[in-house]
Amino acid sequence: MTFDGLPLHPLVVHAVVVLLPLGALGVLALVSLRRWRERYAGLLGLVLVLATASAFVAKLSGEALAEQVGSPGKHEVWGDRLPWAALALLLLGGGWLVLERRRRSAIGPDGAHDVADRPASGSLVSMLPAVLAAVAAITVLWMTFMTGHSGATASWAGRTAATSGAAPSPSITSPDGQYTMAQVAEHATAASCWSAINGDVYDLTTWIPQHPGGANAVRSICGTDGSAGFNSRHAATKEAQEKLPEFKIGTLLR
Repeated sequence: MTFDGLPLHPLVVHAVVVLLPLGALGVLALVSLRRWRERYAGLLGLVLVLATASAFVAKLSGEALAEQVGSPGKHEVWGDRLPWAALALLLLGGGWLVLERRRRSAIGPDGAHDVADRPASGSLVSMLPAVLAAVAAITVLWMTFMTGHSGATASWAGRTAATSGAAPSPSITSPDGQYTMAQVAEHATAASCWSAINGDVYDLTTWIPQHPGGANAVRSICGTDGSAGFNSRHAATKEAQEKLPEFKIGTLLR
């Protein structure tokens, strides 16, 4: 999924990280401040609808992007959960706003009903929708943070490691271009990352900060036989199959 030649996912994510926290904070504000409810209820409802729609578009576009560049790991897990949390907030928060509007209509502009005549249990029950909406709002704020943090980690962790100033360990080149798994295992860090994939050995050090699916996907196979991980993500990905040979340094000795 693209827009004007660019992947749609990183574009629509901006709407999610702005609208969803804004909607969650709005719910908390209106739960706490009764005087704001009538004035801002309609605006808050609109924000919640747009935030939920954006979250689902981000999920679908993220899945499409992952098919091209590989899974971003934890970010994909959080990204799958966040739209459903947003939908829960929309239903609970929106439902509470509707109930509040009906309550105000029943009371009337002159406050005709005497709340003192209501039983205590009724007051507690009437508070339940607001409490549920507030809990949903707090949950969404936390999940939005975790989704954003995991996405930033997937995109930038390798870049900061690569520019931290640590000198990379020297690569020991085999004269005949053949390496054992023991030699591969000696290069298990972001500063020097080798991996055996389908019988060949690759130096992926420079690819870590460039990997579209995030640095962690590459770092997870440093110093190991990464065949299973690579094939599960990129067996049908033409771009990855064409890019991998650029990093080949030899073959694996069995």
